[in-house]
Amino acid sequence: SSSSGLQQGNANISAMNDLEEPLTGGGNHDAPYGCRQAFQDPDGFPQKVLMRCGVSTGVALFLTCCSVGSLWVWAYKHCGYHQMLPWYEYAVPYEAFGVSMAVTATAISVYHLVQHVLYNNNTWKVKSHALIIISMVPVYSICSGAALLGTMSKDYIAIPLSAFREFYEALVLVAFLQFIAEFWGGTVRLAAMLDTDAMIMSNVFPTAVDMVNIKLRCILEKIEPYKNALKDLRVFPVPRMPGSHYVAWTYIGALQYAVVMWLYVVVMLTLWTTVLFFDIDTGIVVKVETGLKGVKGLSNLIAMYNLLILFEYLRESENTHVRMNKIKPISKFVCIKLIVIFSLWQEFLFSLFGRLGLLPIARGYSGDWTDQEKNAKAVVNFLVCIEMMLFAWWHRYAYPCDEAWDPQPEDLLGKMDGSSRYESRRPMWLRVNVIMLTDDIGYLLNNRVRGQFRIVRTLREAKTKGCLDAEMIQVIQNNWKYFELDNKHEASLTQLQYLLYKTKFAKNWEEAGEMLKKADTDGTKRIGIEELFQLIEKAEGETSLCLGSMASGTSAN
Repeated sequence: SSSSGLQQGNANISAMNDLEEPLTGGGNHDAPYGCRQAFQDPDGFPQKVLMRCGVSTGVALFLTCCSVGSLWVWAYKHCGYHQMLPWYEYAVPYEAFGVSMAVTATAISVYHLVQHVLYNNNTWKVKSHALIIISMVPVYSICSGAALLGTMSKDYIAIPLSAFREFYEALVLVAFLQFIAEFWGGTVRLAAMLDTDAMIMSNVFPTAVDMVNIKLRCILEKIEPYKNALKDLRVFPVPRMPGSHYVAWTYIGALQYAVVMWLYVVVMLTLWTTVLFFDIDTGIVVKVETGLKGVKGLSNLIAMYNLLILFEYLRESENTHVRMNKIKPISKFVCIKLIVIFSLWQEFLFSLFGRLGLLPIARGYSGDWTDQEKNAKAVVNFLVCIEMMLFAWWHRYAYPCDEAWDPQPEDLLGKMDGSSRYESRRPMWLRVNVIMLTDDIGYLLNNRVRGQFRIVRTLREAKTKGCLDAEMIQVIQNNWKYFELDNKHEASLTQLQYLLYKTKFAKNWEEAGEMLKKADTDGTKRIGIEELFQLIEKAEGETSLCLGSMASGTSAN
């Protein structure tokens, strides 16, 4: 019985390990890695973040008790005020604790920033984006602390402070995208690294998909008999070709939130100015703000989904998983996105509570807090001040000043050939932040993606006509360079699989993959343009006659 119990225990341990994500990504890597990794103390997360956060919170609580106690003594002895309500019904203790937490978190984060400026040996091209990300804590702390103190101000000071906080949130989103890009040598080189794995669930969420597929197979087989239907499910409703096409549209999907947030800030500042100087009905402001929050929430969901797919794809991709998993990727992603998600959904939740009249009324230093909408904003600002203590320490853990971020030649795997290099034509002083990022995305869409889809249209036309003539062959040859080629001028099978599927030279996605595997005689998972022509020639009988004669004539020329 003891032997069977030991076996059962080992089976349980094995089952628990199976739930963890693989260290090196994809379905072909077996070392344990995942969200649980951070809390199992591989790099001291509990000590470096949770324990220090607890100690710092204790310090802030001590400062709060001292300040509130001093204020109580002063109000009683010098002003003759008497406590009429229980202490927890006064706003002052909450304001004092929130501000103390914000000040402490700001001090921790500023010290972290100084460490990066003095001791971080990475180039400013990548380090500058990390500094913007780390500055998120002091900006949020200062804005939320000041807004908390000015909750009941007649000047509605909380509106511009919250607007600036959300403006900086959009700036951090852009900085995080640029940090990822520069970590791989730029947006164009990042696209070259992400050309080998199809955009399907098994390549992005391998562990989760495997577990769901096993647990729910008995239900899924009644709907879809194909046993790998869930694994081969596309992660986007509209297919995206790996490489430039995927990276460009993913960055657009994330950047649209920054644009929405900047427009949101402009509208809110305009409303604040109107309320302040023209004395309009504040009910109009509430209605407009509610509508804007709905748009902001939808935009946030789209951006977060695109970022999540990019992040997981980098962790699991064959070309990027090794280097990506050396830099605490989960903490880098989560410690930024949780700030955004917390502030967004806390604001939505407590605004709803305010409209329903569920928030308590507190007594402030200038009167009772009876305005439920302002009380909702005060609760959100208070919670943000508290949360910044955790994120100040989490940023120190996720973005250490001694971590190597600059890409080395061996990290890029020799994926970029001469025709793939891109240098911006903008002046040096304009190659910064959003301008540089939009410049790179514009290059990907207007050059590389357009060239790739020019081949798609040409092959689709050839499929319709049943003939691939000399002019079409010339178009394909001229635009072949726009694929993510290696030093042998070969494109990945995954990109060409998308090509065959979209041009109907293959009946379905699986057939396109099988055709390319047969064409890949050297097993490199890449083929050149001549091998593509030969594959098309075998795929179509009528086309092959025209292609054969034209291709031979082209070669002779």
